[in-house]
Amino acid sequence: MSRDPTPNIGVAPSDLNQLNAVSLSSPSSGWSAGGGEVFLDDRVGFRPLLARWNGSGWTRVPSPQPPVRDAVLLGVDSASADDAWAVGAEGNFTDSSGQALIERWNGSRWLTVPSPTFPVDEGAQLRAVAEVAPDDVWSGGALGAAGSTSTLVEHWNGDSWTRVPDRVGPGVVFSMAAEGNDVWASGYRFDRVTGAAHTLIERWNGHVWRAFRTPDVVSSDDPGEDFNVLTSIVPDRAGAWAVGFGGNPDLGVAYTPSVLRFDGRRWRAVTPSPTGSRDAFFWSAALDGQGRLLIAGSRVLPDGTSTRTVLVRRTPRGWSSFPSMPGEVRSVDTARDAVIGVGWTAQSGFTSTLGVHVRC
Repeated sequence: MSRDPTPNIGVAPSDLNQLNAVSLSSPSSGWSAGGGEVFLDDRVGFRPLLARWNGSGWTRVPSPQPPVRDAVLLGVDSASADDAWAVGAEGNFTDSSGQALIERWNGSRWLTVPSPTFPVDEGAQLRAVAEVAPDDVWSGGALGAAGSTSTLVEHWNGDSWTRVPDRVGPGVVFSMAAEGNDVWASGYRFDRVTGAAHTLIERWNGHVWRAFRTPDVVSSDDPGEDFNVLTSIVPDRAGAWAVGFGGNPDLGVAYTPSVLRFDGRRWRAVTPSPTGSRDAFFWSAALDGQGRLLIAGSRVLPDGTSTRTVLVRRTPRGWSSFPSMPGEVRSVDTARDAVIGVGWTAQSGFTSTLGVHVRC
């Protein structure tokens, strides 16, 4: 087992370049998506970033540049070498305005695909995308200004994207995954009464999205200050996994990672914690070639600002950890014996893209 950092890739020399999502269609083919700062005359904007995996390294590939101040990609799904989707947001991020951004790889280039539009001040964004078939693709995110968002779910039928009713209401979809015709979504929902943010998991039954009852990792005496989120969901033959974190450092409640397991009937918390400590975030999960769960994220160091990557695997004997490095792994995916993670790392005071390749 070895780990090889890949060369940094950015949209421009700047203070911030980050990869937010990765998806592999094979050990030698995949995509990562993110964004970076660019200097536009007398102001700073954001531009989308797409990079292709060829089995040994990353190469930046041109992305359509929307004619707006800011654009970033937050989710990606690669079904094959000739078929991939990437989603995010475009607009003016300083005032939380904008629209969802959807792009598609047709085998030779990335093209922008029209998506439903909303009032500019509602700030639509898509954070995740999952392809069931070329004419059956799902995407999820949020609609509304910060602090008052509602879950947003959209569907591609082969011809166009349309919004699909979602009964959750206030909240955000962070992750989507498909296994056969089974489609899952995870994130968080706001309690209308207490204001707490609770874990959220939904499943598409072919007609409507059904929300499950799921446990939180953090619950305080002041529910209005509780924050719990599930950032990634992974279905398997026996059920599904979901990972995330909860906490509120402003109230002295350190962030705590969480792992949930679905046995076909209900969701339960998995203990003990894979990291064995608090001050950690789980951002992504995937299954390796043997069906074992891999989790990626980061841990905050005692100085309160520095972070180191977290990558753990569930084995029959418990959890095993891979070596860490400065930064954060925001997304992980696998293809047979290859494990690819992407995120960001700090270099000379700048935030640069990070790619990690693990061979098992």
